[in-house]
Amino acid sequence: MLPDFGVGLHQYLFEQQDQRTYAHITSGIIDQVSKYMPFVLIDDVEITSGTHLWRNSGDYIMLPPEQRDDLSDNSLQIRVAFTVESLNLTSILNVLA
Repeated sequence: MLPDFGVGLHQYLFEQQDQRTYAHITSGIIDQVSKYMPFVLIDDVEITSGTHLWRNSGDYIMLPPEQRDDLSDNSLQIRVAFTVESLNLTSILNVLA
């Protein structure tokens, strides 16, 4: 078993959903991928709540009503764009948390 494997999203369950929390989740994703899957390059991470969008570039945007989806403020959609150069593969992983 690998006790340190994973980002540990459960630890953010009752945290305030803000830039700081999203930055911690993003850095956790990047750190875990680089540690356990060094052949995978993270191109981008986006975290969307019902009203806000966070990008790993540091952008934190309040979404206008027409761009908001059906997510509540109590859930997150995490989008990870990645590349595996050895396979010439680029893809996106979507996680609803």
